[in-house]
Amino acid sequence: MAQNIMDSKLSKSEEQEIYDSLVRSRIQMLMHFPFFGILCLSLKLIQEYGVPTAATDGNSFFYNPNFIKSLSESERNWIVVHEVLHPALKHIWRKGERNHNLWNQACDYAIHDIMVQFTEGTSYNDRDKLKMPKGCLYSKEFKDMSAEQIYEELEKNPKMRLLGNGQNGEGDVIDDHSMWGSQGTQNNSQAKQVDWEGKLISAAKSAEGKCAGNVPGFLQRLIGKITKPQKDWRVLLAEFVQPTIDDYSFNPPDRRFQDSDFMLPDFNDTSESVENIEFWIDTSGSMQDREISVCYSELVGAINQFNGNLSGRLCFFDFHAYGPYEFEGIDDVLKIKPEGGGGTSFNVIFDDIGKRQTKDDIAGIVILTDGYASWPNEKAANGIPVLWIINNENQKPPWGLHTTINI
Repeated sequence: MAQNIMDSKLSKSEEQEIYDSLVRSRIQMLMHFPFFGILCLSLKLIQEYGVPTAATDGNSFFYNPNFIKSLSESERNWIVVHEVLHPALKHIWRKGERNHNLWNQACDYAIHDIMVQFTEGTSYNDRDKLKMPKGCLYSKEFKDMSAEQIYEELEKNPKMRLLGNGQNGEGDVIDDHSMWGSQGTQNNSQAKQVDWEGKLISAAKSAEGKCAGNVPGFLQRLIGKITKPQKDWRVLLAEFVQPTIDDYSFNPPDRRFQDSDFMLPDFNDTSESVENIEFWIDTSGSMQDREISVCYSELVGAINQFNGNLSGRLCFFDFHAYGPYEFEGIDDVLKIKPEGGGGTSFNVIFDDIGKRQTKDDIAGIVILTDGYASWPNEKAANGIPVLWIINNENQKPPWGLHTTINI
């Protein structure tokens, strides 16, 4: 964004005043837009004169105090939300081989569409708290589009670039994205993206509890993609795990599923719980960020399908085993960061389990993988039921239950 920002340093008292104004912006967002406000608390405020306007690396909100000083209160609130949406939407780690400048534009267009739509659907008193600064990138042509979709449109049609709410309908990127390409920002990108998915879900839950409609529609759909599983985990787990439930019977089985590959007990409309399941997620080099995110979505969805009554351990593997990490609910799962990135070995799973297993310690093993490794001998499972979740149709394990998920 073209801004005449002075490079001169402000006095200590002025700097403190600018910092306090950003804190007030967060408080206002918590009061008027709880979803945005909760997310904003995830970034540490850091003053940085070397940044032309504002920036984020996914951990901190960097700001030039001169730029913040030039904004009205409602514009300052807009910038605070704008910055946190970049990591929340994983823009920082999704560029791939795309052109840097076009990707920057696409990300700002996507964020401003979300914010404009959301503020237009709120009361006047709330809407007045968020105002897009002049010269931002915005076009109704990109309504409900992701950054990737917008990028494709910008590539095809140069006339759609740099459109906004500035003079003569022009705009530019409002903040500095130069930190996104640094090694420090990109290190452990898988873990960082999973962490932000967890923050999105937590913020949505908290905001919905405060007031219905406090989560923007686009983000509701995004969160739904994160948490909605492809599989019916009640069916999958019932085949090889006897859940701890009240008033059920495996004899006779539930007739609704008598022709299914999996047999369900008759639950008689009672609550169920499944314990001591170990989920192993493949984090080898062949598993991309999206594939690992889908694995997390399946686990989160499984917990939801059991109404939170599914607990166990989450582990990761490449050529080494990582974990186990205990979980008793979704919040626990989303705090666990993936580890790995090397070659693939299924044997490390069973070697690790064999070292720490006690009698009846593990009810079942669920392995989420692309299947590109040598299959272990069935004896390695030591009698523990194993369910393989494969993300393609090409690989089929020679033993155990298995099913596929789509990427």
